[in-house]
Amino acid sequence: MTKIIQISDMHLMAEARERYRGIDVEARLQAVVEHLRKHHGDATLLLLTGDLVHQGGLESYRRIDALLAKLNIPWYWIPGNHDCAEAMTALWGRITRKLQLQGWLLTLLDSTSDSDGRGSGSLADSELDFLRQQLQVDANHLLVLHHNPIAVDSQWQQAISLGNAQEFNQILANSSRQGAVIFGHLHQHWDIQSGHWRMLACPSSAVQFRKYCEHFEVETLGLESWPGYRWLTLFADGKLDTGVERCDPNQLTE
Repeated sequence: MTKIIQISDMHLMAEARERYRGIDVEARLQAVVEHLRKHHGDATLLLLTGDLVHQGGLESYRRIDALLAKLNIPWYWIPGNHDCAEAMTALWGRITRKLQLQGWLLTLLDSTSDSDGRGSGSLADSELDFLRQQLQVDANHLLVLHHNPIAVDSQWQQAISLGNAQEFNQILANSSRQGAVIFGHLHQHWDIQSGHWRMLACPSSAVQFRKYCEHFEVETLGLESWPGYRWLTLFADGKLDTGVERCDPNQLTE
């Protein structure tokens, strides 16, 4: 059994005191880390699935580094459309592309190719080739990327989803393998079955975007507005349990 934690879309600013969409995202990330420390200290590893910063540079990533050190859990990252991959690589080294766990193979993909500067991104041809190679391995598969590869009922977000989602999904459909795909970018929680693949979107540790909207809106009401993260428990026989945890922002000093 392997427990994995996913944190996504932290959107840390250049300075810790700066706010993103009026929210103290630094305080929210600290609360998420503390919640993890208390409730999921037995996690095997942590995945950071992009947009770790909003407009920050190396110093913003160093603050993340210091926060995650409190967990004493190995962690791995992929970039999002707001990230600076060069700064991330300079601080943390190259992306870990694959992780072999008991009965499972984790494949980490970079979906920031062909960005239009408005939020979209795609998997480069080399990433798609790597995915095809990984799916040759006889294992249960967990695929990790930033951009959502499936449409959700949110019209404005469709324009900034994975640019070559059709090709990505065709590769999965052509494969005899099965498993799950986890991603961020949406700032929403979704759990959708697509063929023999489970598609799992992670809420943001910072700010949530309202579902079922034609135009962009920040979610401000109820549990869906709270900062969160996803946990996954992978079993050697291919079973996967997962859920989303939320932190009450009213208990934060923002």
